[in-house]
Amino acid sequence: MQRWQWGLVALAVAGVAAVVLFALRDGTPHGTRNASRPPPAAVPAPPAAPAAAGASATSGANASADLGFRPNKDGFSFENYGNEGGIANLTDVELRRMFGDAACANLAKGRCKLTPAAKEWMQEVNDSMDGGHCEGLAVLSMLFFTKRAAPSDFGAPSVAALHLEGNPKLQREIAYWYALQEVDPTASSEVADQTPNQVVDRLALAFGAGKPAELFELGIYQPEFQNGHAITPYRIVDRGRGRVAIAVYDSVFPGEERFVEVDRANNTWRYQASDDPAEKDALYEGDAATKTLLLSPLAARLQMHDCPFCGDADEAPAADGRPPRRLQILSRGQAHVTVTDEAGHVTGRQGAALVNTIAGAVIVKLRGRNLRSDDREPMYAVPVGGAYQITVDTSSLASDDHSAVTVVGPGLTFGVAELILPPNQRDSLSVSKDRHTFGYKTAQAHSPELTLGVTTPGADYEFTLRSIGSAGGQTVVLHIDQQQRVLRLQIQSVGGGASQFALDIERIDDEDSELFSHAAIGLGAADVAVLRYGAWQGNGKAVALQIDVGGVGTQTRQVELTDEE
Repeated sequence: MQRWQWGLVALAVAGVAAVVLFALRDGTPHGTRNASRPPPAAVPAPPAAPAAAGASATSGANASADLGFRPNKDGFSFENYGNEGGIANLTDVELRRMFGDAACANLAKGRCKLTPAAKEWMQEVNDSMDGGHCEGLAVLSMLFFTKRAAPSDFGAPSVAALHLEGNPKLQREIAYWYALQEVDPTASSEVADQTPNQVVDRLALAFGAGKPAELFELGIYQPEFQNGHAITPYRIVDRGRGRVAIAVYDSVFPGEERFVEVDRANNTWRYQASDDPAEKDALYEGDAATKTLLLSPLAARLQMHDCPFCGDADEAPAADGRPPRRLQILSRGQAHVTVTDEAGHVTGRQGAALVNTIAGAVIVKLRGRNLRSDDREPMYAVPVGGAYQITVDTSSLASDDHSAVTVVGPGLTFGVAELILPPNQRDSLSVSKDRHTFGYKTAQAHSPELTLGVTTPGADYEFTLRSIGSAGGQTVVLHIDQQQRVLRLQIQSVGGGASQFALDIERIDDEDSELFSHAAIGLGAADVAVLRYGAWQGNGKAVALQIDVGGVGTQTRQVELTDEE
């Protein structure tokens, strides 16, 4: 429900890690499968890799091995791209393919009507592709090469003959393989914490003649895991004198053979992501300590994936011995994001460094950038069952930042979109331990769009509101009681002034969805608005809003809100 078109962001959840799970990852696999999801399809054993004549699989300084892939015939002929020009990304079809029926609120008329959390997660993942689709291009090219997918299904006899423009089926397929980096088992299969020499050894063994192919996508990063980019490795070349090169297909340079240079003696690597060596910001490099050269196995992507947002919003945290579900915090923009728990432990950025002191939390960094200008924070995933404050900080910026932050957990989503934050501002979101109370604090008069969505055994609900408070800022608090089907709202403005808010509701049951909209609802300084959403009778019907004047615990005024849809 995006009738105001303020651009909601979505957030994935529950113990997933986007494909870059670097040294800060705790290694704990995510969550439990949703019972309504079909079992994973059988994954065929990888075929033996076609080896070039004279290839060998050694792990010494003179490593030389060849998978047989070549960019001019096995890579795409078009360049890496963003979301410009009406590109098609994920739809409900891809989410159902990825997670099964658990992603759907209903299947009326043969289509999957996504749950609120699924919809927001999909929107966020789609938005993230605006920086580039390199992850999907790297993976799908290798799937075509190994005959796990056929270019003829997308309109051409060969990979090099495929066209992107006017081919939504191919666009959506690329988006599908991009999105899997967000979820397990793809995310947890990441071969992290490897030195450059160890990466070369692993690839040389995988590409060796006569051995089953262990196929990988290769992730490269600049310092502090900035500008994550995905490329396809296929050959090890001996440069002599202790130097080797990993030949790669890079979707930014279609048809070209590019090389990641590795100095075996010094255990360092470098990659020039430009045809102009003078472009210093295009240089990627690292060493044995940075661990910024990572491998992601192809096999894990061929399985059914764990759903980060499926389940009941009132689902209890995992008991001892079960993998934890997690809340994911995903953001857009250049503002730094940090997550703090009740004990003061922090996961996020402190200055230029990424830190992770929250037990069970992971930091994940998506690969999808177009090599430079990575303006997106990592994804932070924290265990369900804790209370958290999420700070959005623009103190390091010189100009206004357009940001959005969303929290997604089992059966719920809470987010704030259309944030336009000036430099040196700190806004914050909060989530209670029981995931019933959510808050947003801003120093601005005009609050951006807030969204709260819940999945229940009965109908699913999504509430969208926009409030206007005092010039000095405000705090908006939402509390949902799913047993009583009541939503409480309080807006506390700096200076104690009155506020106004607009409200949208979407209800999705097993048959259909219904919408409600009303603008300009007044609320006193200490008043609490009590919305008994369970009593709403559906499309065209009024909603009764009770006002607890002064917040003393008794509803003393009732307002009938007409549907202005």
